[in-house]
Amino acid sequence: KKFSREKKYWENLFSSVRSKIYVSHDKWTVNPIPAAAAIKEIGGISAIWQTSYYEFSSPDASVYTDIYFPFSTSVAKCEKQNGSAIKYLISVGYPFDYQFQLLKPKAIAIKKKLNRQGARKIISFFDGGSTDDERWGVGKTNYRKDYQFWLKKLLEEEWLGLVIKAKKPGSLKNRLGNVAELLEMAINTGRCYFSEEADYHGKNLYSRPAEAALASDIAIHCCLYAGSAGLEAGLTGTPTLFFDRFGLKYSQFYNVNNAVFNDWDVLWDLVKEHFTKKSIPGLGDWSPIIDDLDPFHDGKAAYRMTTYLNWLLDGFKQGLDRETIMANTAERYANEWGNDKVVYMS
Repeated sequence: KKFSREKKYWENLFSSVRSKIYVSHDKWTVNPIPAAAAIKEIGGISAIWQTSYYEFSSPDASVYTDIYFPFSTSVAKCEKQNGSAIKYLISVGYPFDYQFQLLKPKAIAIKKKLNRQGARKIISFFDGGSTDDERWGVGKTNYRKDYQFWLKKLLEEEWLGLVIKAKKPGSLKNRLGNVAELLEMAINTGRCYFSEEADYHGKNLYSRPAEAALASDIAIHCCLYAGSAGLEAGLTGTPTLFFDRFGLKYSQFYNVNNAVFNDWDVLWDLVKEHFTKKSIPGLGDWSPIIDDLDPFHDGKAAYRMTTYLNWLLDGFKQGLDRETIMANTAERYANEWGNDKVVYMS
């Protein structure tokens, strides 16, 4: 009943504004499903673009859309296992990569600020968030241990700088409990950069992970099972390491030497050696798998996606039917960017 009611709402809306294309980034809820069904009912086309990194099957995150814009076609297998209903899977690259160049001036300013206080080498740290119920994810116990480990290293090593990119900066100090005292001490050294600014459910959507990564020599993300922040850091060209608390051995990042660690001490010893003794070749270098993550890495992902949508719109202006428009646009994109960037799913 709910589906039928919402589908009817979308049909009325699309008809009243004469819309032919419905686009969303909401892959993780059921909300786009009645909208996609409604736009199809009136001869239109639906599309969803990927915003978060994933590499494992998750049927509750299946997609119902005519066109899906993922980072790369490597997720096609995953979506088939999910039972997703997708017609065309179109690889466009990482949609936020256009911001990398724009963020460089602020990243440089952060780096200079830490350098002035004696930081010769800088690590950016992404926490991945925490859950109140420790049965279902990283609870506050491990969350605090992670922060305690790195804040103590900063206080012990006068050459070290730390840029903290918390998933929910507005509530970080509260979730850290007594460890928040270490955070204050770290900030007072002048070698730790952290902004509490938050704008949406405690998150800061305007401070991208790329900003922190570009200000650092190495990025560390302590959340392999939800690795979007780490992915963005790696795509900036910053050597990036993952901490895998849950033993996700099937992750493609295990195919890269010195990219995934299960022990903070082992990771720290290697990073310290890399910084203070001799450079370790390939540390955090994703080049063996980078094309599986984003086959373009050229800053033009958003351009490719919006161009594709514009081509769809041109088809409707020419009076063509939806199936013809989708087939023609997929062929045009393949000719422009390569046949391997287009997967016909059904």
